[in-house]
Amino acid sequence: MSCWRPRLGVSWGEGRIGRRGARLLLVGGAVLFAALLMVFHYPASMVGVPGEVRTNSHPPSLLVLALASAQSGAAMLLRERLARRLARPALWAPVVVINLCAMTILCWHQTAMLAAAVPGSFVGELTGLTTAPDSLGWIAARLAWMPVFAALLVLIARYARRFEQPWTRATAVRRTAAGLLAAGFAGFAGFALGLA
Repeated sequence: MSCWRPRLGVSWGEGRIGRRGARLLLVGGAVLFAALLMVFHYPASMVGVPGEVRTNSHPPSLLVLALASAQSGAAMLLRERLARRLARPALWAPVVVINLCAMTILCWHQTAMLAAAVPGSFVGELTGLTTAPDSLGWIAARLAWMPVFAALLVLIARYARRFEQPWTRATAVRRTAAGLLAAGFAGFAGFALGLA
């Protein structure tokens, strides 16, 4: 499944998938998604959550593929409309700024969430933060936590971005030490996973 989306993108970029194919992806993915949730009782969360026996993320389940199909179809159908809107500099500028930090956001968003959740867990159960997603109230509480997560992510990203830049001033000794530490950690992680 890891190579499915790039191939889909290449096919679309080469014009082999038109609006009809995009509609088929959107509708077919949405119908399959709904069937997997309602008929086959897949968990609704895309990641593991407390209290759930199964997870959709490890390994990726058919529900993830259905969601990816629906999202890909929707993106293909909305592309021209979004491109017209984003042609305005006022709308395009924030997209560019966020895109410059896309990898930082991907790598550190869970750390920002944990930076709020771990201290919060000492207080007790906090809806939307340390409890299972079991109600609409949980969703509302989670949305209320989003500004906290965002502020923590900005603070972490300001510090972490310097580690994501090329090592222009690192000496050969420092690069070797970092490589040995990374190899040691990979070996430790492999050993620990082998014992699990």
